Amino acid sequence: MKTFYVMITWQVSCLLTLMQGISYIPFQPVEAVIHSLVLDVTDINCTDYHPACSNCEAGTIPNTDSRDCVCCASQGQCKDDPSGSICTPCDAGHYQPDQGQIVCMECPEGYAVNATGSKECDPCSEGQYANEKGSSVCKDCQPGTFANLTNSTVCQPCAKGHNQTNSGSSVCEPCDAGYYANVTQATVCRKCPVGTMSNTSGTVDCMNCTAGYYQKDEGQTQCDPCDPGYANPKRGMSGCQVCNNGRHANVSGSKDCGICMPGSFSGEEPAVNCTKCTEGTYQPQLGQPRCFECSTGSYCDKIGCTSCYPCQAGQEAKTFGATNCTDCAKGYAKNTQSMNLCTPCSQGWYQDEEGQLTCIVCPENFYCPCIYCSPMPCPPEASCPKRQSYATLHQMCTVIHEK
Repeated sequence: MKTFYVMITWQVSCLLTLMQGISYIPFQPVEAVIHSLVLDVTDINCTDYHPACSNCEAGTIPNTDSRDCVCCASQGQCKDDPSGSICTPCDAGHYQPDQGQIVCMECPEGYAVNATGSKECDPCSEGQYANEKGSSVCKDCQPGTFANLTNSTVCQPCAKGHNQTNSGSSVCEPCDAGYYANVTQATVCRKCPVGTMSNTSGTVDCMNCTAGYYQKDEGQTQCDPCDPGYANPKRGMSGCQVCNNGRHANVSGSKDCGICMPGSFSGEEPAVNCTKCTEGTYQPQLGQPRCFECSTGSYCDKIGCTSCYPCQAGQEAKTFGATNCTDCAKGYAKNTQSMNLCTPCSQGWYQDEEGQLTCIVCPENFYCPCIYCSPMPCPPEASCPKRQSYATLHQMCTVIHEK
């Protein structure tokens, strides 16, 4: 039951005590009255008993003696129903900075408030955002994003070369040297692959190793030069090729294997330098894996020969790989400069000296018991035809006797 009191004194006021809806009557002076009246009624309005009573406007409530309407006294409250008797606290996500308002306002984007009855919203902290109006809480930025300002409405993606593993971050971290991120919003940086490197932080793309260098491992900050004996003609390689079989590399970081010149070679092993052909051997071509021995009748008396030399007339080289020529032996001769060997004297000829170009005919009345023997005179009672050779004195005598 609603109770309505009217007291008549030197002043008259309309005092209402209602469960909902409070009316007031302005201050009204009257003539002195000597009695008072108390009415108990049901469903009665102040205006039914006093034409000056009226409902408070939205956003206000009666003061304590119902003489006047006052604004909702506390910030963060409102009253939008004229019949209401109390101001309602703003919901979470809403606020009201002024008194006497009929509605609460939504927190703008980038702001939030979790409590009720708030007069202001809180800006989102760094690393958080609110992308909707009326937010009660700010949300953490997801991994791969960040917010470096307060009251952010969105989180920014990490730039290329940066990453962020955690949520709620205000910054993205640059990739360490040896790592890279070639996409935005990266949650992790990846290791530089083999054949590449990164020597600075914040790398977007790893650099290929230059020619002459290589990298066999991931996540490296530098490339290694090819060792001597190895070379690398391409970029971005994980290893170097061996220089051998007629090729070489005598410095580190070689882009290409050098070619062995004529008179030199390199074998199966990694070659830092080409090896010159030894004495008695030669190599006439570029880039060869071995040298050849001089053939018989020729020689090489120094290192690095590109060809072998023929022996002079009266000389020969009987073996392969000769480093010099020797004179023709007695009983032998060679009359030209060639790679031929000395030839033995024919029957009826001789040569009793070394290094001769020709053999000598065995003279008449002499006989030559061997090709290297000096002619022997026949006895007085015998004779011997010219060019007789390879005969003993007895044989010669026999021949003479027969004549």
